[in-house]
Amino acid sequence: VNFTDPISVVTCAQNTNRLKGSTECIADIGFFLNADGEAENCQNAIGEVILEADACSAEGVTVQDINLQPGFWRANVYDFTEILPCPRLLFCEKTRPENTTTAELQSVQCSENHRGTYCYSCDEGFALSLLDGCRECDDATVEKHQGNFTFLVCTILLVILLSLVYVFVQAKRSSEGSKKESCCADRTRTFQSANINVKFRILESFLQVLFAFRVMLFVDAPSTLFSDIINALSNLDLALLAYSLEIECAVTMNHYTSLLLYSIPSLLLLGLLFVLYRISTRYYTSKAFLKEIQQESFSLFFIVSFLIYPGASRIIVSTFVCESFDTVANETDLVYREALRSDYRISCEAGGERIFWLFLAGILVVLFPIGIIAVYSYFLHRYNNSEDKQKERYTQLVKDLIYPYKPNRFWFEAYDLLRKLAQTSGVALCLGFGTKNATAIALNMSIFFFLLLAYLNPYKSRFDFYYALSTMLVIILCAQLDTWFDSLDCNEACKASKTADAFLLMVFGAIAVGLIFAILQKRDESKKKKLGLGDGDKILTVSGNNTQDEDLDELRSQLQRLTDEIEGANRKKERNLEVIDRNEQDINDLQDQLQKLSQTNI
Repeated sequence: VNFTDPISVVTCAQNTNRLKGSTECIADIGFFLNADGEAENCQNAIGEVILEADACSAEGVTVQDINLQPGFWRANVYDFTEILPCPRLLFCEKTRPENTTTAELQSVQCSENHRGTYCYSCDEGFALSLLDGCRECDDATVEKHQGNFTFLVCTILLVILLSLVYVFVQAKRSSEGSKKESCCADRTRTFQSANINVKFRILESFLQVLFAFRVMLFVDAPSTLFSDIINALSNLDLALLAYSLEIECAVTMNHYTSLLLYSIPSLLLLGLLFVLYRISTRYYTSKAFLKEIQQESFSLFFIVSFLIYPGASRIIVSTFVCESFDTVANETDLVYREALRSDYRISCEAGGERIFWLFLAGILVVLFPIGIIAVYSYFLHRYNNSEDKQKERYTQLVKDLIYPYKPNRFWFEAYDLLRKLAQTSGVALCLGFGTKNATAIALNMSIFFFLLLAYLNPYKSRFDFYYALSTMLVIILCAQLDTWFDSLDCNEACKASKTADAFLLMVFGAIAVGLIFAILQKRDESKKKKLGLGDGDKILTVSGNNTQDEDLDELRSQLQRLTDEIEGANRKKERNLEVIDRNEQDINDLQDQLQKLSQTNI
């Protein structure tokens, strides 16, 4: 034996050991080797809730081998400091096959055929469905989805065409005086029924905010066909309708597609309305017809803008909100350092495509969130500050906006747009600070707007006021759902299911309460008629012990209206007196000149 030969001794660090015949140190049971080769305690470093039960039950576990519970995802499989809950549990029900290669480690965190940031992207030959996850796009499916897409486009164009025909026919009939008595008579359009339609309007506003909260704060709550239809109708959300019709194998459906589906049809409708009006001014000389077509166009604009404003504004603003992932070393396998929070398939890294969509979103911010509220405010301002014939003209134009409210709250519809903008787009911006913080901000906003509504009391009918308050209270409860379910002994899937059930209960509850208030209001109106208190537009005569708040509010409203009319008449009288005085002065001057001429001739 040559005792002069060198002997190499491998010393392993604490919580590691060396297998017999190997020079490589491996982690002990209950530990894993991090990227620097140091042993970390699984429970202390990552947490029992996140790890699978047998994650570190064997020797030799490395950081990339760690098995996480379904529903968790990490941006870098070689890092354990950024383990995040998946926004959609359906996408992160991971399947890890045997003999997984290093290149496949990122995608095996995801459900089958899923990959990328938060597992939102799909393997080649698959397309993302929000209901079912990634589905295969075989030839038969592609053909079916192409047919669905054609149906959707034709339906949108048909609805736009029918809207134009409706505006033209209604204007024609009104100008010719042939409009028959109906639910829409006396210019009582879609929103102008004092009982049912005001409730419908309040319900629409409630659903717009409720489903915005669901999309932003409760992403993982499973959808149903019923909830999707209600959401699509309350927000005119054509993107959600497109997902429900299943067109993703024919058209790339992502956030940018939603942006186009919200903006293009509405802008096309407004553009064609303008063209219709210009054509009418060229071929029709009747002032009555032109006046009616202008009023019908504005009525349609107010209805469409009321429906699309919160949803379109939220989608547009969401284009600017991204989420960063600090541990991403290289953007491989569709995992980005910065991804769009509303659609993690889209990278926020600067590039030609991203700059184009940011530019388009900037234009749409001016047209929708700012433009619509500016149009409302302008016409309400003109209505409030005009006189005589101009006052009458603007009263007809903004009748859809002012009729549910007290005269001194004529501006409330513009305020309500701002309120919905804050509760949808404002919360979407706050998502950049994390979902928990955005939820807290949404809760505080809801409480503030509830108290402000109680203070303003803008509605003519106390039943409308109580219904609006009750829907605002439900919004407050919705913002606290996550906190309540956190206190339950319930996993993420259980919470998502209970959240979906709670949303359906809120929708049905709001509809039921609205019907109850409508019935109560109808009974109250019938009772007033029997007591001789008048209805609607007539002056009330309060007698006996009739001191109800609604009667007092109606009397104040009518008194204010009569006062405004008297003031208008007095201003008109003063102007007429000024004209008479000027005319008398002119007559006197002419008489003096005539007398002087007569004396000169003599």
